[in-house]
Amino acid sequence: MKQFEFLDHTADVQFLAYGKNLNELFENSALALFESMIDTDTIESKMEYTASVNSENIERLLFLWLSELVFIFDSKKYVFKSFNVDINKKDEEYSLIGKIKGEKIDIKKHKFNSEVKAATYHNMEINKNGIYKAKVVLDT
Repeated sequence: MKQFEFLDHTADVQFLAYGKNLNELFENSALALFESMIDTDTIESKMEYTASVNSENIERLLFLWLSELVFIFDSKKYVFKSFNVDINKKDEEYSLIGKIKGEKIDIKKHKFNSEVKAATYHNMEINKNGIYKAKVVLDT
């Protein structure tokens, strides 16, 4: 099974991520996010960072997860290539803890593709038909 694919979009970046379960879907969505910004093959797993988000529904959880990753990229200047996500649901709330690996941005080493300003809700969909699929548009 492929992890993700980029879809045609007139102005922004749009991708479709896949997963056998929600954890893998969110991991592959994060990889698609970073692959849209940078050639992730140029990133080494030199450090680990933990990020967490909570939400009352799964679409908002994905939005918050991707938004948190964009915030870390912008504020701390980290790029990531490896994502290990653990999603749990208790009562009516989802929680996500992500262990992510990467390194500090190195302009001489890393090859950038586009600048992602934000994840969006525009056309966001999460479906399960045998496997999970998430369609996401990134504002570039």
